[in-house]
Amino acid sequence: MKIELKPNLEHFDTQAVKSGRYQSPDAIVAAALDLLATHEAKLHDLRTLLDEALAEGGEHDDADIGAALDDAVRHLTARAG
Repeated sequence: MKIELKPNLEHFDTQAVKSGRYQSPDAIVAAALDLLATHEAKLHDLRTLLDEALAEGGEHDDADIGAALDDAVRHLTARAG
């Protein structure tokens, strides 16, 4: 696969390999895709939790919503850890 990077990203890529943080540009792309996959999974989980909460219906005040969001963040953070 051939990827063309903007100059600032190409510089980052080059420096990351030169510094030894990554073995190759391919390793950087793999790490970036891993992060993207994790992000997408978190978004999916959050959407699922939101859909479930909406399906439950009822009335909720700001405190209830805040508590539910805090729980969701803790859940997602624990999962990512």
